[in-house]
Amino acid sequence: MTQGCLIRIVDDDEDMRESLSFLLESEGWKCSAYSSAREFLIEDAGSVPGCLILDIRMPEMTGLELQQEMNRRKIFLPIVFLTGHGSIDMEVSAMKSGAVEFLQKPVDHARLLGIVRDCVRRCSNGFAVLDFDIIEAKRRWETLTEKEQQVLTLIAAGLLNKEAAERLGNSVRTIENHRAAAMKRLQIKTLAQLHSLIEAVKENKNQ
Repeated sequence: MTQGCLIRIVDDDEDMRESLSFLLESEGWKCSAYSSAREFLIEDAGSVPGCLILDIRMPEMTGLELQQEMNRRKIFLPIVFLTGHGSIDMEVSAMKSGAVEFLQKPVDHARLLGIVRDCVRRCSNGFAVLDFDIIEAKRRWETLTEKEQQVLTLIAAGLLNKEAAERLGNSVRTIENHRAAAMKRLQIKTLAQLHSLIEAVKENKNQ
């Protein structure tokens, strides 16, 4: 288990905070629980690596609004959304903005713990969503075909496979094949990683 990592829980439901804290602490994780997004922003030490388990619907500031504020402040904690009120639009918005996962309550504990382990494994590399140097990221991106780059750019922007297929004039199966092959070549597995890589490549081109 990675040492020195902190699992944050932000949920206005006290029972949920206590349940998640108990689950994670029983597995050896260090946890901090917050009842609101504002409390998290005020009290959390953003320099401590780890991840954030975040509810969607909360008073004053929602989970999605907190995610946007964290991006604005350049707080790059991996976020796992855990909610009983999710929708496809919410999920697309969350993943487009860099979330690692979007899970519905009640969540399978084994699955959640696995996701947390994947997140904190990156602690030693500054807890970025994607561990890579920009030179290697750019090199891998440039090995893709033009079609593969087009497909991944649309997927990273939040489009579903079907929507990307309609936009590019291809079948859904063709899009799925291009997506799978390109993700494998880039050595990434999640939409959050894809989004981070594309943004990094764009930044490098603009320098």
